[in-house]
Amino acid sequence: MAKKKSVEPIEEEPVPEEPVKEEVKEEVEGGAPPPAPKKKRAPSAYNMFIKENSHKVSDLPSKERFKALSVMWKKHKEGPPPKKAKKSKAKK
Repeated sequence: MAKKKSVEPIEEEPVPEEPVKEEVKEEVEGGAPPPAPKKKRAPSAYNMFIKENSHKVSDLPSKERFKALSVMWKKHKEGPPPKKAKKSKAKK
């Protein structure tokens, strides 16, 4: 029979903890400048329409409210129906 070898556990060296905040601070200072704040855009025609008309359907739940507003927006965007041109009757 073969003898079993005893295995001694390997002792790991403790890893010194480094402060993370200092590392991040150094990267930010040495890296690219922070992005400039974004400029606020002017509201679109849709945004203004929703703001002006949302009170008309405020009694509905949110999902149904936006369905109703989308139908209203579609009608508003199409505009009034085109007027029919009057045909002039020619004299015979």
